[in-house]
Amino acid sequence: MLPTTLALLGLGGEEIALVLVIIVVFFGAAKIPELARAMGRAKGEYQKGMKEGEQMAREAALKDAPPMEAVEDQKVRKAAREMGIPVEGRPLTDIKADMRARMG
Repeated sequence: MLPTTLALLGLGGEEIALVLVIIVVFFGAAKIPELARAMGRAKGEYQKGMKEGEQMAREAALKDAPPMEAVEDQKVRKAAREMGIPVEGRPLTDIKADMRARMG
């Protein structure tokens, strides 16, 4: 995966070596493992934040969604209207009984 990624960036062997030398000179050989650990922790925190954000979005979507009972009520009443069964002012149990009687 690394060679493909580097090839996409247009980096060859000489460019990679130059970047590594600059990193060693800039940070020092002793700091590289510490830098790598910090980058790993940052990546972990980023992924954790992304998961928390996705979870918050899911919870917000569920919070704003109508209750399942209301959705079922709307669907049953719509189907009953299409079957010609009166629905206004009638409890859902009566509408369902009429629908079962019509269907057989």
